[in-house]
Amino acid sequence: MSEPTTPTPASPALQILCRQFVERFQYEQEQLAKVAFETDKLDPAEGWRFDAFNAVFVKPEISSPDSLPA
Repeated sequence: MSEPTTPTPASPALQILCRQFVERFQYEQEQLAKVAFETDKLDPAEGWRFDAFNAVFVKPEISSPDSLPA
């Protein structure tokens, strides 16, 4: 088994392109969620989230302090 290596940073130009990609991706994901909520009439204020990768709405459970491991 080989030893883990230290990550090597990409060139500054590639870092900028990656940052731009992430920003565009996040924007597109937000726009898709906005359309999804408007179309399906669900309210994110009620805890709903849109999972764009699986095209489903989810309502994450919030754990109470009593249910958390000690």
